[in-house]
Amino acid sequence: MYTSRLWVHPEKRRYYRASVYKDLLGHWVMVRDWGSLDTKLGGTKTELLEGFWQGKAQLEAVGKRRANHRYRLVETDGIGLGVC
Repeated sequence: MYTSRLWVHPEKRRYYRASVYKDLLGHWVMVRDWGSLDTKLGGTKTELLEGFWQGKAQLEAVGKRRANHRYRLVETDGIGLGVC
């Protein structure tokens, strides 16, 4: 199982993505990455989770924080956004 969300701040030209998935060792992991839509600058953070339920809860919390910072949830797979 895999779930991912992508948020974009159109005025600042920035993105924030959070993904929850099971890695090759069977551990649930949340990977967050962020950066500019115009350059390759950005960062990544990986966090080990107790289970998928924890990842879903954290995705909701991240979504609330992104909304408070005026990011918009994007319904796309990231193609054409300059996000790698």
